[in-house]
Amino acid sequence: MGASVVAIRPSRLAGAPATQLVEAWLRELDAAGRAPATLAGHRWHLTDTLTVLAADAGVPLERLNLTDLTHGHLVDYLATYRHSPDRRYTTDARSAPQERSDYTVARRAATLRAFFAWAARHAHLPADPAAGLPAPKIRGHLPRALEVADAQLLYTAAATSRFPERDTALVALALGSGPRLGEMAGMRLPDLTGRPPTHIRVVGKGGRQRRVPLTPRAQDALDAYLPARAARLDRWSMASDHLWVPHRLLPHRVPGPVRLSRTGLADTFDRLLDAAGLRAPGLRAHVLRGTAATALLRAGRSVREVQALLGHAELATTAKYLLVTEDDLAATVAANPLG
Repeated sequence: MGASVVAIRPSRLAGAPATQLVEAWLRELDAAGRAPATLAGHRWHLTDTLTVLAADAGVPLERLNLTDLTHGHLVDYLATYRHSPDRRYTTDARSAPQERSDYTVARRAATLRAFFAWAARHAHLPADPAAGLPAPKIRGHLPRALEVADAQLLYTAAATSRFPERDTALVALALGSGPRLGEMAGMRLPDLTGRPPTHIRVVGKGGRQRRVPLTPRAQDALDAYLPARAARLDRWSMASDHLWVPHRLLPHRVPGPVRLSRTGLADTFDRLLDAAGLRAPGLRAHVLRGTAATALLRAGRSVREVQALLGHAELATTAKYLLVTEDDLAATVAANPLG
């Protein structure tokens, strides 16, 4: 008996607009349980890429035909992307790095490979133009961290900011416990436990939750911030269960709960770094997380303990914060009993 042949059903999305295919892929990832931050990252990388490719083709994004894209188009795009201006730095171009990092380029390439492979596998496209798309290898690098004296300057900057109670609490939490920016943006009042608060529930990557203790400095800062936050909401006649609120309401704000978004938090930390005289190319809010991790490890806490605090899935990720300086090596040699 001969082998049966299974006919491939034509895709109902064959020839669909690029934006429709992107949303269909993201819906599948959502159904598979991918984290909202992962979906947002994929959407950003694809929308930004396809917008540029549509402009190059002289058509609006809605009319971009993905079947016209070739492997060469994507290779040329990635080469240009590495050296194109980073729109995150449009308000402070002096802080922009000279070119995008290998990590950033590799992440965009990975999104393109995953999307186009899915589209070809389901016959939404006749071929996969991203098959074999090159991407830089991610070289190991030491995370950036502030020295203790520099980190203290952030507290001074926060104390004289537009919303000193909030910004002092932000700095104290970031430097004390090292949460990610997205984790801070998702914090809500019910996440705080204790009166006054002693711990906060943090929802990390993949929806994983952890209960993080607050440092005494963060406890004192939150104790001052929460009444100031409530007074501000009362003045606006607004309510919100989001922990972090803006210093003012925009006149044309999008309807919804009052909250400081991830972008708003990043801008706040950028302003504080700038006010403290610490801004440098590529230095953004994530440096506070690196500073917290480095300080804890240098204080003698174990890598396992810091891993649990930061919410890292892999121990190797935490170990990267074991920064070794010339002073550290000198102290090590001085401690050698045979020296």
